[in-house]
Amino acid sequence: KNKLKISFCLLLFTLSILKANAQIISTRFEGGVKPSDWTIENLTSNWHFQNGGYKPPSTSYNHPSTAYSGSYNAMFISNGITTVTSKLYTPKMDLRNVVKPVLTFAHAQELRSINDKLRVYYRTSPTSAWVQIEEYIYATVGWVQRQTILPNAAKTQYCQIAFEGV
Repeated sequence: KNKLKISFCLLLFTLSILKANAQIISTRFEGGVKPSDWTIENLTSNWHFQNGGYKPPSTSYNHPSTAYSGSYNAMFISNGITTVTSKLYTPKMDLRNVVKPVLTFAHAQELRSINDKLRVYYRTSPTSAWVQIEEYIYATVGWVQRQTILPNAAKTQYCQIAFEGV
């Protein structure tokens, strides 16, 4: 089966996309930096690339304590004073011949006084509007694996997937 596989953590993620067991794209954020072919929309300082999740002030631990896999992950965090949104999105992917693209990701969303939210989108070209396919508003206990079948409309030559932190 042709599969699209992405790992994410609201606070963190790893990406690999599979087509008939052949890898189309793989990203694990190793090195602690944004991959050069990924884009941050609304450039903010809210996306971080580190090992594990948010570290509250005056504590010695992160939530969660480590990346889902590998040594680094992507993390979005807002200060809670003002609403900040920012998308981190993939390079263009050709999904035209993928029979059943499945988005799989691991997501961690720690309970805070004001919860961050994670929204997942796709778009069919670099100039088309983003279409929301998932929204996660509740805290998780550690990492949770999620799966979503991408709609047929996403099976284009220029599909992109975006993770929006709110």
